[in-house]
Amino acid sequence: MKSRWWWLALLLLGLGLCLLVTAPLFESAILFFLKDHLARFAHLVDENRVFALVIYITIYVACTAASFPSAVLLTLTGGFFFGAFLGATAAAFSATLGGLCAFLAARTLSGSWSRMLGGFDLSRMIGALEQDATSYLMFLRLTPVFPFWLINLAAAVARVRLTTFLWTTFFGVMPAGFAFATAGEALGGILERQAALYRDCVAQGSQVCNLHIEPVDLIDPVLFIALLVLASLALIPVAMKRVPQLARFCERRGWLRAARRGATSGGEP
Repeated sequence: MKSRWWWLALLLLGLGLCLLVTAPLFESAILFFLKDHLARFAHLVDENRVFALVIYITIYVACTAASFPSAVLLTLTGGFFFGAFLGATAAAFSATLGGLCAFLAARTLSGSWSRMLGGFDLSRMIGALEQDATSYLMFLRLTPVFPFWLINLAAAVARVRLTTFLWTTFFGVMPAGFAFATAGEALGGILERQAALYRDCVAQGSQVCNLHIEPVDLIDPVLFIALLVLASLALIPVAMKRVPQLARFCERRGWLRAARRGATSGGEP
């Protein structure tokens, strides 16, 4: 008989799937509402800063736990209301805690999951994550193009160690989170520009018009390249083992054994 935790995990992931599918239907309405009431919200936050921070973290954790694709918007909002540093720190903490809920829910159910998804065999990818969890998770978290919720699910299926998941998530999302929170200090202007684009789309008679914020458009190209370089550094331990010439060089230097010890700590014993 299934335990109550199994059913709770199934409910959480089912809710996340529903939100993921329906998110495009009400994204424009949320952004318009935020644009129209941003000044009022800012005034309320200034008067109740600690209480507002608690509410912000609670909403962020709930959205992340339910795998709702709202991390960029919530981080922008945090940067606007609390400043770049506090907003980015609160976002990283919330993303880690919410990601932990999704991770545990997925891991509760993953024992009965197949490694086939949509006809694709994911065994090799999951196997790589099992062998080098730290390197691959840091790479995926540092690169702000991979869906946060998908990384949580992949880590759960790969049975990544809990401590590895937590610290790679927090420090991995912090750089991009700080960039988004910094951009969020000008959230009013961002929403106004996107609303203008939406109105132009409607005026031209287009059938598909959405108010949408693209993450890549908010990060300076130089900073985006820097994040990719930083993410690539996380894969150096993998290259030390997988590239034959480099592996032999590192073995002669005595580095490879240390890298292997570090890698074996990435998965569940």
